Amino acid sequence: MLTYSCRIIDTLGDIQTILEQGERQEDLDKLFLDRGMTLLSSKRTGDNKGIKLKLDNIIEFTQTLSLLLDSNLSLKDAIKISTTTFKKTALRAISQSLAVGLNRGDSFKSILQNSAYGFPPVYLGLIEVGEKTGKLNLVLRQLSRYLERDKKFNDKLKGAMIYPIFILIISLLFSIVFILVILPQFNSMLSSFGGGVTDILGRRGRIFTHIIIIFISILISISALFLYVNILKKTNQIKASRIEKIYFKIPVIGKMILETETLNLIFALKVLADSSVTIEESLNYGEKVLTNSFLIVEVKKIREKIINGQNLSTAFDNSIFPSKLGSFIKVGEKTGDINRIFSSLSDYYLKESDNRIDRFMAMIEPGFTLIMGAALFSLILLFVFPLLTSMGAIG
Repeated sequence: MLTYSCRIIDTLGDIQTILEQGERQEDLDKLFLDRGMTLLSSKRTGDNKGIKLKLDNIIEFTQTLSLLLDSNLSLKDAIKISTTTFKKTALRAISQSLAVGLNRGDSFKSILQNSAYGFPPVYLGLIEVGEKTGKLNLVLRQLSRYLERDKKFNDKLKGAMIYPIFILIISLLFSIVFILVILPQFNSMLSSFGGGVTDILGRRGRIFTHIIIIFISILISISALFLYVNILKKTNQIKASRIEKIYFKIPVIGKMILETETLNLIFALKVLADSSVTIEESLNYGEKVLTNSFLIVEVKKIREKIINGQNLSTAFDNSIFPSKLGSFIKVGEKTGDINRIFSSLSDYYLKESDNRIDRFMAMIEPGFTLIMGAALFSLILLFVFPLLTSMGAIG
């Protein structure tokens, strides 16, 4: 379907420019007449393919929409106002697309999902929860907090990784130059003096070259694995879950993934519980906010256990999710206030996740610096030290 930029007179008599989709430009006149609007002009535009919103843009979009909905505006009115509020072209375009889609009867989530702006799965999942429960303003407020936390983590990670990556690149470049240029020159010079140093350095050079090749191959293999898993998620979720289960065995990172995913699930369950949705249906919607295939399969199993008569706390106790989760839910089941438990769990895991991220960031820079220092020391010990020793002997 093609996208057109249309200048119209709306039902209130205001002139505005919106995006509309259709098979033919000739059909637009009738389309707007049916809505009580008048088409002034239209032109074919790009379909916004390949345009990805940056995290800053998604945060701005979410915060603006959240503020408008908190002012007791309807979603359609909030979107209409947002089309004139945003200064960035991409944000205005997505607002216009939303205005068109909502007028057509599409859901908020489906419009975002069908766009090419790159909204993350957890975002789309929580938006669907908000639409289902009528608490879209609450969800957007939480999403804004979640995305700001995500941006904070990304900014910290980038800042912490700049120095180690710089050292890594310099070390690799120096190693390549040393092996390809400097070492052969020394070997040529030392060979005229005889001795076994040339053979030793040659062997060590070949070993070091193989180590670099293996290291690069491992990086490429890991990248290919992630790409393969992302493709596999769309075709064979069970197989993808077996691979993604391995992620939780990675020290520190595994716990961070589990806590983040648990936080997303608990928040979704909290919103759904506040809206009197059954726990079986809540889990059905809750799994849509998860990104890890193994956890999605785990939630499906928990839902099946509940349908078969098991209570929620026991079902969670027998899963990969933290044991604290089952213990808290058990208290909620006894007191009959499961909503309050979900709210407390959401606050708890948000703080825990933030603390773990801070600890991880505190470890990553000195850790990488230590690794790079050890690599450089090994390089000096393997190559430079024997050269200096040999040159001293020659002198």
